[in-house]
Amino acid sequence: MCPRRSVAGHTVRRREPRHDACFACSVMSDILVLFGSDSATSQIADRIADRLRELGHRAVALRANSDTPPAAKFDAVVVGSPVRLGRHPREIVEYITTNREALMTKPNAYFSVSSTSYRPYAETPSFEDRFFRTVHWKPHHAASFASSLRGRFYTWALQRLLARMDKATDWDAVGRFAERLDRVVTNTATRA
Repeated sequence: MCPRRSVAGHTVRRREPRHDACFACSVMSDILVLFGSDSATSQIADRIADRLRELGHRAVALRANSDTPPAAKFDAVVVGSPVRLGRHPREIVEYITTNREALMTKPNAYFSVSSTSYRPYAETPSFEDRFFRTVHWKPHHAASFASSLRGRFYTWALQRLLARMDKATDWDAVGRFAERLDRVVTNTATRA
């Protein structure tokens, strides 16, 4: 097993990689799973990081803030953002614009979390396309995941109306999203 126990200075939980030791060290990648300030987004980011660790990578899920390490320190980056009324958290926008050059040179992915995400896994809503044009970044992979409604953001009447449309998070789709990133990262590492 590779002796490294941290990703860019952040301790990660270790799990046995699926590969034998020599192969694991050659393709194991440091992956940042960055998320915006929302509990549903953090749960999805944690699940993605867990799945990437199960697949043999060193992955860390971090909340976006001013101390977030730059994208250049990682082999791949996943950005997760809650979307409220078509808007993304300022920290996520700032991270993408600050690290755009590094993001464009390595495997990357993006996921959004919204209580009104109703589209299939591989599609992103049109407001996401507008967001990508605004920050001048197009991720290699993008997905939208539904989340549970958060009561403090909605009035009682709106909660009742949206509850009929509410969809629980599709955890299988979250796992497939992580596996897709694993394939890209592994192919990139073996070509290098």
